[in-house]
Amino acid sequence: MNKLFPIVLALLFFSCDEDNPVASDTTAPIVTITYPVNNATLSAQTTVLVNVVDDSDITSVVFLVNGTETFTDTEAPFEYSWDVCAISSETPIMDSFGDMLTGSAATILVNAIDSNNNIGVSQLITYNVGGEYDECSVCGGDNSTCTDECGVVNGDNSTCTDCSGVVNGSDIDCGGACDENVELWGQCYNIETTTELSLFNYQYTGEIPSSIGNLTNLTYLNLGLNELTGEIPSSIGNLTNLTYLRLSSNELTGEIPPEIGNLTNLHELSLTENQLTGEIPLEIGNLTNLHELHLHNNQLSGEIPAEIGNLTNLTYLILYSNELTGQIPPEIGNLTNLVDLNLYNNEFSGEIPSSIVNLTNLTHLYLSNNQLIGEIPSEICQVDSTPSVGNNNFCPPYPSCISQYNIDTQDTSNCP
Repeated sequence: MNKLFPIVLALLFFSCDEDNPVASDTTAPIVTITYPVNNATLSAQTTVLVNVVDDSDITSVVFLVNGTETFTDTEAPFEYSWDVCAISSETPIMDSFGDMLTGSAATILVNAIDSNNNIGVSQLITYNVGGEYDECSVCGGDNSTCTDECGVVNGDNSTCTDCSGVVNGSDIDCGGACDENVELWGQCYNIETTTELSLFNYQYTGEIPSSIGNLTNLTYLNLGLNELTGEIPSSIGNLTNLTYLRLSSNELTGEIPPEIGNLTNLHELSLTENQLTGEIPLEIGNLTNLHELHLHNNQLSGEIPAEIGNLTNLTYLILYSNELTGQIPPEIGNLTNLVDLNLYNNEFSGEIPSSIVNLTNLTHLYLSNNQLIGEIPSEICQVDSTPSVGNNNFCPPYPSCISQYNIDTQDTSNCP
């Protein structure tokens, strides 16, 4: 009897379950569009938010735009990112006065389906949509999603990348470009377009920047009468288009750079009234187009290079008040276009070269205050009717064109 008791209970349980079956879920989900609200005006990408209430699991939420299924979401939270700029409804929005508003009418309807295939439907919501795409193709955007670090829409950072490849870096020239401009004493000069630079008496100080050699289209450069110091930069030799170069009346030191010989188009070179030292470079002989050479009032030493004789277009050779030594080179007789030869106040020695009589266009000859010896050739009077030869060691007889003052100031103690 005890063994039959559990079996009887089981039969009673199953008998009762068949009389009272479990009811299936037939209730549709409750669907509410929580954002945006009805009649809202939308002009940018908008996230539509939906709240779904149901006793069963929700298997899908379907968003219908203007009656067309557009998106299905299967996981909470249920939402749809709506591109309102893509709407092209022909239904205009009217205000309460019957006037047409900007934009188009668009509707959203949401269906929610639960695990028992019950379908809940939201209220139909109407919106006024009228957005536009920005340059990044973002609906209602502000171009920020495709603006580069330079602030350029759809840019590649090239407009603010410096010459070392650093975005917003500082390695750029004064004009905001790479190697297109040169800054000199706070001013910016374009390499391509700057052909003349006249900065005479601007009271500039400091050294001449080596970057001046980047202005390769210069034909005229005048930095005279400033307070410039330091050496003449060798980069000056890059300015091969120069026809005029004046660095006079400054406080420049050091030697004349040999690169000066690269300036073969020069017509006039003036380095006067500085503190230049060393010898006149041999490369000066390359300047065969030179008409005027002014190197006076410096501290130049050594001999005049024989290459000076290459400058056959010279009309002015002004070397006074230096510390030049040695003999006057006979090649100076090649300079047949000279009208002014000034070697005053140096330490030249030896005799006047006979070739000096070739200078038939000469009108001014200054040889005073040197250590020249020997006799003054009589032909000199055909060169200059009043030559300046005082304070030397010339011996008599003196040509008729030599003034008494020039005679009286000769040291004749070593004359025969």
